[in-house]
Amino acid sequence: MGFCGKNIELAAQLLYEAERDPGPRGRRLHELGATIIDSFAETLPMSPPVGDGFDLFTGKVAPAVWSVGQQFIRTVAEPMRDLMDAYRREQALGTEHPEWLRWAQDFSDWLVTQQRPDGSFPRSWNPGTSEVANPDGSATYAAPPILVATYQEMGGEAPSAGNAERYLAAAVRAGESLWATAGTRGRFQGGAVDASSVSVKVDGEAGYLSMRAFLALYEATQHPKWLERAKVAADFTESWVWIWNVPMPADAKLDEIHWKPGVSTIGLSSITVASRGSVHVYLSWAAPMYVQLYEYTKDEHYLDVARVLLHGIDPMLELPGRSYGLFLGPGWVQEHWGMSENRGYGQPGKWLPWLATVRLHAIMGIEQQDPSLLEQLVK
Repeated sequence: MGFCGKNIELAAQLLYEAERDPGPRGRRLHELGATIIDSFAETLPMSPPVGDGFDLFTGKVAPAVWSVGQQFIRTVAEPMRDLMDAYRREQALGTEHPEWLRWAQDFSDWLVTQQRPDGSFPRSWNPGTSEVANPDGSATYAAPPILVATYQEMGGEAPSAGNAERYLAAAVRAGESLWATAGTRGRFQGGAVDASSVSVKVDGEAGYLSMRAFLALYEATQHPKWLERAKVAADFTESWVWIWNVPMPADAKLDEIHWKPGVSTIGLSSITVASRGSVHVYLSWAAPMYVQLYEYTKDEHYLDVARVLLHGIDPMLELPGRSYGLFLGPGWVQEHWGMSENRGYGQPGKWLPWLATVRLHAIMGIEQQDPSLLEQLVK
């Protein structure tokens, strides 16, 4: 449902696209999106989380191959925030999904019981239990966005909010912990949960997830310190983005190399400190957040970063009339490439849903904030 599978956000994107099309195609997209979310809500209890995926053929919970028997906070908390965004859009259009809200609230209710005295959260648990598997607090960035969304949905500023205040209080405490342990050092880590399932690595994904956490807290509280902290996370995150063209080996065989000579490498992002030149486009998820930072700060540098990440989603993607001879057809692309060791080569047979979802997110996320800015940035 999250991280590499990204099926909850994929479903939200289908619902968003359905809004544009009142015809049979739109109705079909809406049915698909709602059914995807329903399938997870019906299969995976969230208090505590039994898992974040299931086998399409049997319906049984199926952990990711890299999960080493753990249930990570990120792989549930991040898509739960995407779910809440979809719930709100559907509600605004007159369609109620109380079962989605209950599912997300079940998780938030359980999550607040897992917060530690210093405000942090464990990195992972044994699936289906509240037994901590990895106590490391590096993934505390995952909690504030869903807790803020639950707070807003369950009462927000209204006098009748009552119990909803505990979600915001927990989110603030998590944000303070995240800042004290990672932000003050400029060292965000453990975002790429597959690479950090055994030992935690510093990476750009942790930066953008921390940026998301601080922005959620700023929007909920309007306290300027959260905006300043979001800027620190944003500055860290952009340092992982490549802004130059890497030449491919001069003796590369065009029919074998995976990154074709002459294709721009600008906008790719390094994966972790341990990957030695391995790149992907995962940080393009942050493009809409850089637009948010621009709108809050009026610092055009953040708009420049958004532009680089937005345009960086396109290279090596198969398009109609633009084939690289590596893929089945338009819409396909491989997960990552080497730009240092094994330069220009990667895993052409490996595709995961996030490769489609990140590209749509960069476009749709900016469009949802400001369509005129999207028009400006795509030029």
